[in-house]
Amino acid sequence: MKTGSKILGIAMVGLLLLLNTLARSEEFTKKMSKSFDVNKNALLELKNKFGKIQCLNWDQDIVKVDVEITINTSNQDKADKYFNRINVDISGSADKVSVITSYDDNLFKNNNNDITIDFTIQMPESLQLEVNHKFGDLIIEKITGNSDISLGYGNFDIAALAGSGNMLDIQFSDGKIGYVKNVELELKYSDLEIDEAGSMNAETKFSDFELGKVDVLTLETGYDDDYIGFARDADIESSFSDVEIRNLSEKIVADIDYGELKVKEVDASFSLIDISNNFADASLGISPQASFKLVATIKMGSFNFPENDARFTVVDLSHTSQKYEGIVGDDENTTSRVLIDTKTGGTNLYFR
Repeated sequence: MKTGSKILGIAMVGLLLLLNTLARSEEFTKKMSKSFDVNKNALLELKNKFGKIQCLNWDQDIVKVDVEITINTSNQDKADKYFNRINVDISGSADKVSVITSYDDNLFKNNNNDITIDFTIQMPESLQLEVNHKFGDLIIEKITGNSDISLGYGNFDIAALAGSGNMLDIQFSDGKIGYVKNVELELKYSDLEIDEAGSMNAETKFSDFELGKVDVLTLETGYDDDYIGFARDADIESSFSDVEIRNLSEKIVADIDYGELKVKEVDASFSLIDISNNFADASLGISPQASFKLVATIKMGSFNFPENDARFTVVDLSHTSQKYEGIVGDDENTTSRVLIDTKTGGTNLYFR
């Protein structure tokens, strides 16, 4: 009993010391602000870690930079020591504004202090933008210049990237983009939702990717769940992913390994469906007003199609393979083509 009482007493003392330390923790801030007159197509460069970046539009040809460093620690002397180890370099000219954070290598090692470095930028939407940010959130309103954005371990909300060239590298992050015109996207271990895109070249891995509408899509996907609401032209290479397209208007070329492709609605005026699937299933719901030339080769797999609407010139069936060539639909002179190459998988073509 005495030993137990001693242990309890020591634990209570430790708890009181901890609570006392927490109670003595205070918030200390350091603020910086600079403004620069800029040309309409000037470059804004931002590099930061451990904080929030907000890029907000206004109607002035001025970039205004506000930086706030916040430290939670026990007293002002300790806070000043940390402030002195953090450098935020704000520099600019009419053509370029840079805000770059640097610190000594051991700042975030072996300390229990809460440190954040927040940028708030007011800027014209016409700027070009370069952002490299980790361990924090990113908010961007509209940019009509080109952008190059790298984000890791954060959340983000981007209204519009309307420039002709945009590059996005997103890892271990979640967020949403309203509109992006043309983009090169690399997405890993993240959740991304884009409402609308013009032309997109995307490589996605271990992610959830949702794209509402896209004109031209090139997608290399692995171990993902991908959903596209509408695509005019899609070129997809997929491994161990589930890909769904709600509506396709013109063309799809897809190479699918170990996963699934679903295209729920294909317009009657489509030009090409070219599907290669290996250990994967594919299903496409085609408009009943469509006619198309069909060439299908199936090995160790299954194939369903609108048999009542098909007229074949070649049918070659064996225990392990099937081959079909002919016309499906009423128009003998159709220029629409469907090419199917299935190995150890299943393909389902149907009039929806």
